[in-house]
Amino acid sequence: MIGVGKAGYPVSPPSEPCVRFSRTRHKRTDEKFETRHDLTPRRIEIMLAGGMLNYIRQKAEGNGGS
Repeated sequence: MIGVGKAGYPVSPPSEPCVRFSRTRHKRTDEKFETRHDLTPRRIEIMLAGGMLNYIRQKAEGNGGS
């Protein structure tokens, strides 16, 4: 089917939020579970950097990855 992604969700351009699934591990209990979010890849990078200011600093220093 054209325009339909995994599990029937509509396909979104990379800059647009879409439903994604991630496997997550609880740090204290080591329990693993699946989460669902609609974050863009850039928002995920910002979150993993510890916030927007850290993300900007890392990009300015050239340590930002992609």
